[in-house]
Amino acid sequence: MKALYRRRHELFVVDDVDLRQIKPRRTLHGRHRTFRVEAMPAEIRRVTVIEGDLGLEPMALFVGRGGRMLSRQRGEQIFDEAHLRSLRISDEHEADVVMPARLRLHDTRHTFAIHMRVCETFGVTADHGRCTDDQQQSELLRV
Repeated sequence: MKALYRRRHELFVVDDVDLRQIKPRRTLHGRHRTFRVEAMPAEIRRVTVIEGDLGLEPMALFVGRGGRMLSRQRGEQIFDEAHLRSLRISDEHEADVVMPARLRLHDTRHTFAIHMRVCETFGVTADHGRCTDDQQQSELLRV
């Protein structure tokens, strides 16, 4: 992404990721260093990118403007707005919506992963565009 490349000096650029241990690697001051993601401060995780074949790519599932990971505050704001929309829609359609007692932004990662798995099952390609809601619904009912 061009926006990321222009801000490269502000980013934590990772050279490689140890996929087995989920640890990013980076050359820092001429030495190869490995980092534990959970030990990285949120400010560093937010600006962590990897240099890939397509240039700099964010190492985040949810990406905001400028190609960086969403801040916690922005993620919660988006989540709260979506929650209010879902309540409004359920009222409009007189639907009974049962929400868990506690729902976190992190939970959406799992929902997204299920969506991606369903689309992968149907072999979504550039020709087909995206997985349809009917396909997703029928696949989720089988799970």
